[in-house]
Amino acid sequence: MGFLCFSKLAELKWLNITKILFSSILYAMAQALESMIQPLACGAYLLTTVKEKSSLLTTVKEKSSLQAYLLTTVKEKSSLQTYLLTTVKEKSSLQAYLLTTVKEKSSLQAYLLTTVKEKSSLQAYLLTTVKEKSSLQRLPVDHCEGEVQPTGLPVDHCEGEVQPTGLPVDHCEGEVQPTGLPVDHCEGEVQPTGLPVDHCEGEVQPTDLPVDHCEGEVQPTAQALGRAL
Repeated sequence: MGFLCFSKLAELKWLNITKILFSSILYAMAQALESMIQPLACGAYLLTTVKEKSSLLTTVKEKSSLQAYLLTTVKEKSSLQTYLLTTVKEKSSLQAYLLTTVKEKSSLQAYLLTTVKEKSSLQAYLLTTVKEKSSLQRLPVDHCEGEVQPTGLPVDHCEGEVQPTGLPVDHCEGEVQPTGLPVDHCEGEVQPTGLPVDHCEGEVQPTDLPVDHCEGEVQPTAQALGRAL
């Protein structure tokens, strides 16, 4: 009976030892498997993190390039604004100068208009004097036409028209000049101011100044004024 009890007890101890050993082996295998799986999972996580970080780094580089581009653009705009501001200041100075020039031209035109009126009075006086002289002078004929001049004054060398003012007509047009002044050699328009028209435009110059040969603008130069007068 005692032997039987001892054999049962030995069997139970063996079973317990076997269970403990089997549990230890399973635990060790689980630990080993976990230690193998954990680096793989960590590596996958790190790889994903590295990829995300690389993407973020690319984004940072793109933003840096964009910021550098925008900064350059801002500098260029600042330079352009400074240039435009300088140009506006120069234009303002030019406009002030031109306004002063226009005022001076207005004063000059008023002076020249008075001079034209004085010339008209003088021409009327000369016309009266010519008419008075015509009754006293002998009347030569024209060297081209041969017509007798009742005014006692020569006619134009080409047209042969009688000049009631005692002044020659233009060598191209041959129109009588009531102002006693020649017309332009191309246009032939009568100048009420006693000044020639431009050889291209043919505009009357009320300022006693010649126009430009292409544009027709009045030239406010003293030299041109001297030539016109």
